[in-house]
Formats: sequence, structure tokens, C-alpha cells
Amino acid sequence: MTDNATVTTSTPSGRKLQDWLSEYAESHQNPFNKKIHQVCVPVIMLTVLGLLASVPAPFFVGFWAVVFVLLAGACHVPVFRPGAA
Repeated sequence: MTDNATVTTSTPSGRKLQDWLSEYAESHQNPFNKKIHQVCVPVIMLTVLGLLASVPAPFFVGFWAVVFVLLAGACHVPVFRPGAA
């Protein structure tokens, strides 16, 4: 099994994945950037949920929005566990 710290996968641009992740982590330490994310991420999420709720669904109105919320929640559970940095 490969340790995440040693991942050297290259992206289509030729940059290594670790380079992208390091730059991302550094840019998200800026207080102004954090404030923008606190406002804009919820707005984007509500927009996506609204659009998904308007898509015809096989079972009930809002089916795709519920699916999206469950998948997004499952992906983010590890991020919000106690002690995660």
C-alpha cells in the first residue's frame, strides 16, 4: 500500500499531485480566502441542491438532491472527524 506522503502521480499538466495539494493547502490558509469560502461554498451547495431538486426523479421530488447530499456527506465524514487537521 502506498503512503499518501509519497504519491508522485503526475497530472495532465505535468505537475505532481503532491505539488497541487501543497499549493492548495497553502492557499487555503489565507484568512480572506477562508472568509470567501465560508460565504460562497454554502451558496454553491444550495444552488446545486436547487438544480438537482428540479430534475425529474423516478421516486419523489428532490430525489437527486437527496442522493447528492448523501454522497457528499459520505465523502466528507473523514474530513470532519475529531482530531482531523
